[in-house]
Amino acid sequence: MRLTALVLSLGGLVALTTHTLRGATPTASTHTSTQPRQRLAPVQLKVSNEDQAAPVRLERADVQLTVAGPLTQVSQTLVFHNPSRRTLEGELTFPLPDGAAVSGFALDVQGELVDATPVEKEKARVVFEKEVRKGVDPGLLEQLEGNVFRTRVYPLPAGGTRTIRITYSTDKRTIPLRFGAAIPEGKVTVDVLGATSASVVVGKRPFTLAPSDSRLTTEAVLENSAEQDITVTIPPRTEPTVVTESFTRASSTQPETFFYLTDTPPQAKIERVAPRRIGIVWDASLSRRKADIGKELALIREHLRDKSVTVEVVVVRERAERPRTFRVTRGDSRELLAFLQAQPFDGGTALGALNLPRQDYWLWFTDGFSNLGHGLPTVAPSTPVYAVATSDSANQSLLRYFCTQTGGALSDGTDPSALGRPQVTLLGVESNGVADVQWQDGAVTGRVLRSGSGASLTLLYGIPGGPVLERRPVAIPLTATSAHGLIARQWAAQRATRLGLLPDENHEALLALGTDFNLVTPGTSLLVLESLEQYVEHNVAPPRTRPVLYDAWLGREKTEKTTKRTKDEQQLQSVLTQWKERTSWWRKEFPRTAKLAQEKKQLREDQGLTVRAAAVAPRPTTGAPPAESTGRADAARVSETRRPERRELLLRGAAPASAPSAAPGMMGGGFGGGRGRPAFGGVVAKAALPEPEPAKSLGVTIKAWTPDTPYLKSLKAAGPSGAYAAYLKEREAYASTPAFYLDCAELLLQLGRRDEGLRVLSSLADLQLEDAALLRVLAHRLAQLGEKQLAASLFEKVLRLRGEEPQSYRDLALVLADLGQIERALELLYTVVMRHWDRFEGIEVIALTEANAILAAHPKTRHRFDPRLIQNLACDVRIVMTWDSDSTDMDLHVIEPTGEECFYSHPLTQVGGKLSRDFTNGYGPEDYMIRRAVPGVYKIQTNYFGSQAQRLTGGTTVQATVITHFGHANERRQHLTLRLTQNKETVTIGEVRMN
Repeated sequence: MRLTALVLSLGGLVALTTHTLRGATPTASTHTSTQPRQRLAPVQLKVSNEDQAAPVRLERADVQLTVAGPLTQVSQTLVFHNPSRRTLEGELTFPLPDGAAVSGFALDVQGELVDATPVEKEKARVVFEKEVRKGVDPGLLEQLEGNVFRTRVYPLPAGGTRTIRITYSTDKRTIPLRFGAAIPEGKVTVDVLGATSASVVVGKRPFTLAPSDSRLTTEAVLENSAEQDITVTIPPRTEPTVVTESFTRASSTQPETFFYLTDTPPQAKIERVAPRRIGIVWDASLSRRKADIGKELALIREHLRDKSVTVEVVVVRERAERPRTFRVTRGDSRELLAFLQAQPFDGGTALGALNLPRQDYWLWFTDGFSNLGHGLPTVAPSTPVYAVATSDSANQSLLRYFCTQTGGALSDGTDPSALGRPQVTLLGVESNGVADVQWQDGAVTGRVLRSGSGASLTLLYGIPGGPVLERRPVAIPLTATSAHGLIARQWAAQRATRLGLLPDENHEALLALGTDFNLVTPGTSLLVLESLEQYVEHNVAPPRTRPVLYDAWLGREKTEKTTKRTKDEQQLQSVLTQWKERTSWWRKEFPRTAKLAQEKKQLREDQGLTVRAAAVAPRPTTGAPPAESTGRADAARVSETRRPERRELLLRGAAPASAPSAAPGMMGGGFGGGRGRPAFGGVVAKAALPEPEPAKSLGVTIKAWTPDTPYLKSLKAAGPSGAYAAYLKEREAYASTPAFYLDCAELLLQLGRRDEGLRVLSSLADLQLEDAALLRVLAHRLAQLGEKQLAASLFEKVLRLRGEEPQSYRDLALVLADLGQIERALELLYTVVMRHWDRFEGIEVIALTEANAILAAHPKTRHRFDPRLIQNLACDVRIVMTWDSDSTDMDLHVIEPTGEECFYSHPLTQVGGKLSRDFTNGYGPEDYMIRRAVPGVYKIQTNYFGSQAQRLTGGTTVQATVITHFGHANERRQHLTLRLTQNKETVTIGEVRMN
């Protein structure tokens, strides 16, 4: 049967293209006149505590090029020498040419180069950090922004060397070598497969290739060279060139045939029509503050010279502003340019917020980085977009792909006449016997289906928005050649490039591509481990290049699966125990009024149980077990800090912790850690009380928090209307300080300048720090301000960055529940409850409490919770506190209307106030709950006990949420964000008044 289909841009990913471009026609121009020239930074090794008199240097570089058709595989082996007498640590950054795909990484281990294994990016980082903490020396190659890669080099032995090999593929035949400094020695080896003639130039020296086993080969010496190019030239062909290859994915045993096709579009004389309507997207986000704005404005002025045209301008930061229209007559663009020049560069970037209507074409001035929200701009059909990127660090891969999909191009701003120039491009492909066809820049890749008798393509050329001008049939040869995996990996790399435009939505597909084809993608990194035990512990498959180790790992993996099932059952039993303790507290009757509480105290006094409160014992040192153990080790404590002993507890009726008369039923239920807390006991007469109505909240008062900083004084002095301008002026001195943006945003919000406050707050995302704790602060604050979608996108990013921390799952789950995504929210909370965490014991019951409240509101939602864990713990008041610092001890204190204080060493009060387990090692959450609140005022405080962490925000940022009628239909919440900077600092957050 003949299979014919018109394949859109992403082959099997048509839905993605339709969603992002809304019908824009895919193209694949080979015109390169508007493409930025390659500006490649050198390889750089940054060494900590380096001896300047004997710096680490690159001692040798060997480069191997393998050319197969239009593709080149480059393998660079670098040897670094440490001449000093100390063992050092370095960080190697390795910029690669635009469009290159890393397919190999190796690190010397005991004198042998060991290949890396592709691993999910976040998992690779977690494994790497765990091994480093053990004193082991793993290797990790990860991709940074753009096409820059990074790896840690440790140890650099005193007087010794370390060797690293990085392999990548590219569709370029000019390979830049950038070493930063002259190397003493090295060599270049070039193999050209399947060609009858070729030439090689290294630097300015030509070399002759000699035939050898169906290939052409040559060698050249690299000596005292810091920067040069290797250029391989093969005589061009006028007809389309097709190369095929058989390749077996890592997850399969069956080989597949992949093809790579290159062609030159037909030359056609195109009449250029003067535009009547032009659109300009002006990215005015914070990350663009160092762009060459003078060059961009000059480009616009020159492009509009002699034109009479209507220009529609959309400014985009954390959101897309409403369009503004300018009329340019006979090239007079002064009003337009003045408007653009007046735009401050501030705020985050939400490119997905752009919805570009039909124009003759759009000019897009941007760096191509988006950090808020999801997706890419949507563009009306047949509307070309020409991106202008004047920054060396711009996301050129994304911009080039996006523009070519619309029929436009990427420009470096040097040729104003190229903008808006129509060009013949590849509009589409008709396929027969092939699948997963994709193309970019004149190169078409895909898979050959084995079921057909033949395979062919028809290339459709034309102008975007116009008819097909030429159809070119191309036969795909079924006989596959060997190309060292180049063709298959290039297909995978092109696919990864497109999927990487929306990494969140395509996480699983990116992970599969990386592991199947040994590629570094936005979803995978390359990891080097040393021993079988490491691979088994972290469930990472060793490279197939170490067959003995790989076979041993397969055998051990079966045993580990059985062990995992045992651990899962142990985790369930641990959670059931903790949950039984919390539900027992919730079902227990406590006095509901201050009067009853006082009568109870009097009764105890009459029975002779009154004692002056004993001193509260300080927190035990690291490793001391809690009074009630759940069978798991406590999280590590903050060392070098001890709580001061309280000489007395200002509460009558307290008994010392060792008092034999203490009734277990009146003690904390295991969530406060049992760290020396006093027991509140005595004989309690159960009053025959009717089931009370829930208490009513008369109001929640949150105390406004404003830090005392010099720059805020300037903003206050300027008043509401001038505060934003004062912020921009102050920013010159504090541009890289996250706390500055937090403080100024809060003040602007307090002054009623919401739009400006949100813009300043979103600037945190544009600092490009990839700091999970900082992104958590931003996401929490956005959620509190009602910007739930933006908050969810940031929490998704935090989950990718810190998937080993349960808080990442909980934060995202709660905001998704607010957005109505109940099923996924419950699944995330299920992960918090059922996964065994190395730290943060006790977070399970907090997440379970929240999951049950969600289930009570949505009882028909599917979930995986054990039925024994289902119980909505509805209560009158719940207070939750989280913070942004790891290795930091914050404490939640609640002073009840009776005067009794509920805190870490006294987690259960007489009227039933309950504090969760004390988190001494970072993040929280800690929560206080009282099922039936006694009337009166509840005073909420937080105490900054101690920290070992250094925070970008200049302190610890605390998020407090006060919830009245938790788990009821009339649930209400209020929030506060504050930053504490001093140990032992106690701050009153607010009050809750209950009737």
